[in-house]
Amino acid sequence: MMASATPKLDRTMELADGRTLAWSEWGDLGGRPVVLLHGTPGSRLQCPDADATEAAGVRLITPDRPGYGRSDPRLGLTLLNWVDDYVELADHLGLPPCPVVGWSGGGVYALACAYRLPERVSSIGLAASPGPVAEVPGALDESSPEPIDASGGRSATGFPPMCRNGVVGPAGGSARSGRPWYGPRVKASR
Repeated sequence: MMASATPKLDRTMELADGRTLAWSEWGDLGGRPVVLLHGTPGSRLQCPDADATEAAGVRLITPDRPGYGRSDPRLGLTLLNWVDDYVELADHLGLPPCPVVGWSGGGVYALACAYRLPERVSSIGLAASPGPVAEVPGALDESSPEPIDASGGRSATGFPPMCRNGVVGPAGGSARSGRPWYGPRVKASR
């Protein structure tokens, strides 16, 4: 992955369990801290707009989540135990309570931070983010086209409410089938 710009800092640290966590910093290093969690796929090397970040007086901190960029994978990774990595990074950097923003697939990780750390997350922002449907019991029971046909593809008797225009979103794909939600998965049938 190519960087969207050149970060002011690009570092790694060793976590308590021995894994490596990587992060970059952008903008005004003495400015107000904001943590941006990258999408899926993505990395710490994505800054939405380096010039605007600097002009706004923001210290933008972009960690690589486990298994991305230079951060080691974490066995048994869940949304909620990922927050432990965030706590170690925030402590290492001496961050006060600050906003956490999740872009795309990073949104569910931002929500997990806000849920577990309300005293350390001053506000939350989500951009183009799906909800954590795989973590919510029963969330997909009525929103997924059924049944799965013999070839492993989905065969729909109609579109679920979230797919009325024929576009299957995250709940109609990966969370139940283990497949990506994008691409032609829905077969119209009558």
